[in-house]
Amino acid sequence: MKNKKENYHSAGNLKWEVAYRRLSKLLPQEVIAEWIDQFELKETGDSVEILYPGHMKIEEFRERYGGILNDCLSWAYDREIKAEFQVKPADGGKKPGKGRAPKKRGSRMRKGLLWCAVYIVTFAVLSLGANFIFNRSFEKTFYPVSSEKIDGTVRVVQLSDLNGSSFGSDNEKLISAVSLLQPDLILLSGNMAGEGNNEAGRLAELCRRLAESSQVYCVYGDSEMRIAAGQENDLTALLESVGAHVLENESDTIEVNGNFVDIYGFSPADSYELSQAGNSYQEFLDTEPGHLKISVVNNPGFLEKSENTSWGDIIFSGGRLGGKIRLPYVGALYEKENGFFPEKRSGAYMAGKYEKDSAALIVSRGLEKSGLRIQNRPEIVITDISRY
Repeated sequence: MKNKKENYHSAGNLKWEVAYRRLSKLLPQEVIAEWIDQFELKETGDSVEILYPGHMKIEEFRERYGGILNDCLSWAYDREIKAEFQVKPADGGKKPGKGRAPKKRGSRMRKGLLWCAVYIVTFAVLSLGANFIFNRSFEKTFYPVSSEKIDGTVRVVQLSDLNGSSFGSDNEKLISAVSLLQPDLILLSGNMAGEGNNEAGRLAELCRRLAESSQVYCVYGDSEMRIAAGQENDLTALLESVGAHVLENESDTIEVNGNFVDIYGFSPADSYELSQAGNSYQEFLDTEPGHLKISVVNNPGFLEKSENTSWGDIIFSGGRLGGKIRLPYVGALYEKENGFFPEKRSGAYMAGKYEKDSAALIVSRGLEKSGLRIQNRPEIVITDISRY
């Protein structure tokens, strides 16, 4: 294979993209900025070489974070990877000056993170027992949305970020709960698959069972992207063969209780911009404006940054698990894209119902029950859409 410079922001290297997403969840933001964002990836045969053009000592990164990088690359490539590091001279090979401001900023940030960590650990120890019991089951969260485009009621059940968790044998409790809700439409907003063996088959079986209750529409998160990248057979074809519909920067129209509903699904990508959908999203909005317009996206990050002001009627999203740790009167403690206290400081979309321009935005806390979740139970989201 030709040597080719690749990084996470280039569309040509899906495996590096998957590895970068995982690194972003495991490493502090200053490490991502000072190291990972500077790396250039080169593939030669079965080996992977990392070129680093920065001025920090590569030995420091290799000693502290090299194991994590190798684990993430191995996870993405589905085989053992041990990256080789090479320093790429920058500025004609001149050594940087003595002043290293990034280290000082990093030191101050580490002190701040240390104090936050003390608070988190103390709070977690006090809450761990109760939350462990609560997180073994899910709760149902209901949201009403009004639209003049609807006669009667349309019930949408949203499942998000299961990440391979199971509620009962083969998710029987989850499937039964959805069936009892009598949905008109079921939306899977990504990251439903886990990391084990045969996750494609498990996801397909879940979709097959859900499709017995209602129409099922899916968008992908990074877990489905990982499966699609490493699977010989087409994941989309597999899911559609069991009755689900997968939307990747495309739309579909259905009729529900005499109402026409248009559904658009965004494909996941880091630093996603609306332009990546081409003209398809604007065409979705402009065609048959009297139809109810529903958009589905795995992560609401690009909605926070986009200058677009038209989003149809309702947007369903997940991807952030409510921030994992939630505090009374504060909301999420931390989110990697928006830092500490994101709902108070930056107005980030973390969990709940929001207004995005003229559209209702529903952000699910997700269903993953593994790991540390405090004051943040897994949830099924039920949205009842009616004229009033």
